[in-house]
Amino acid sequence: MGLGVLTVFSLFVSALALTDIYHNNEPSLNHEWNMVRVNFLITILFAGFAMFTLYKFYKNQ
Repeated sequence: MGLGVLTVFSLFVSALALTDIYHNNEPSLNHEWNMVRVNFLITILFAGFAMFTLYKFYKNQ
């Protein structure tokens, strides 16, 4: 449950970072790209755990 909340929060932060990247108002966008990368990993981790949980659930049925 906590990872799901973290994923929703990270998607919001990623949207803000991508908006900042799109507007390109700063000389260096390294921090924004790093935020997008970290948020992508959090989302992939959540999807992996969700698929694993569903697999275990359907296996026990």
